[in-house]
Amino acid sequence: MNIDKIIKDIRKGASERLRIALRSYKGSSFLDIRCFYDNSGGRESSWLPTRKGIAIQLEFLSELKEAIEKAIEQAELWSVENDTE
Repeated sequence: MNIDKIIKDIRKGASERLRIALRSYKGSSFLDIRCFYDNSGGRESSWLPTRKGIAIQLEFLSELKEAIEKAIEQAELWSVENDTE
């Protein structure tokens, strides 16, 4: 049985979003970061997953957090260094 807990949906456009969710599948729990698209064709919204995404075992979340924090720091420095204004 799949069990999902949606953490956040980030809109990428009118018909695409990035969904961050906790999932459990066949006894394993993981963080799933995946692109979803709207398959409604103008009707009631029907969001379906794409193959674009990554599933990370929960035991690696602390390391992922550290890496994301470093990426944010580096992105801010990179942005300042490449500011052409």
